[in-house]
Parts: sequence; C-alpha cells; structure tokens
Amino acid sequence: MATTHLDKSKMPVCSQSRCLEDQKILLLKLKVEFRYDPLASRKLVIWNENEDEDCCSWDGVECDGAGHVISLELDNESIYAGLENSTSLFSLQYLERLILRKRRRRDEIRLASAAHRDAKKAGKKTFYLAHYVGESD
Repeated sequence: MATTHLDKSKMPVCSQSRCLEDQKILLLKLKVEFRYDPLASRKLVIWNENEDEDCCSWDGVECDGAGHVISLELDNESIYAGLENSTSLFSLQYLERLILRKRRRRDEIRLASAAHRDAKKAGKKTFYLAHYVGESD
C-alpha cells in the first residue's frame, strides 16, 4: 500500500478571510457606543462603512479564518466611556481577547470562549471575564 506524504510547507496558506457583514456591523456600532477622543484615535477613527472595505484588515481587529472577530486591540484609543454598556461588544460571540491600553497602564480582558459557548448552548447570555492588569510600558 502506497503512502503519500504532503509537505505542508509547500501548500498555499490562506490568509484571513473577509470579515462577515454582521461582524462589520457590530464593530461599527461598537465605534458609536465607545466614547473616545477622535483627535487621539488612530484605529477607531478610521473604521468606516465602505462596503468594499474588509473589517478584518482594520487596525486593531483580528479575525479567524471564517471572518469572525476574535481579538480587538484598542490600545491608546483614549476610550473613556461606553465599554460597560456596550451591547455590540458582547454580541461579538467569537471575541476571545480585548486589549485596552491608556498611557502607562495596559488592561487585557480575555473572554473564555469555551465557557461562553457552553453558556450559549444552554440558552444563557453569560460571559465569563477575567481581568488582567499588566506592567507599565
């Protein structure tokens, strides 16, 4: 019996797929919900509704291969309000990581996606959050 071995290093690697439309809509709503200084923003301020623009390519947004938002790195965006009441943030069901950094302090919130998926299967809207404060930059 012949065995075929595939050399994975020679196989084409597909880059991130395009952002799903529902994910883009949630990110644009999130931009409106967050209160931030647009003069200090370098990420949120350039997120826009251009239908040809892939939100997975937006600075600070990371998507999985299916186009779901899995990470938001919103460091130095001078967000001062809106996080605690954001419905869009908690509607990003595949989000695993949210990083906020303001000046010298870095806050990272990791979303336990496995626990979230279990809660979702049970029909609950429960999010499990762990909060980490890193060292100063």
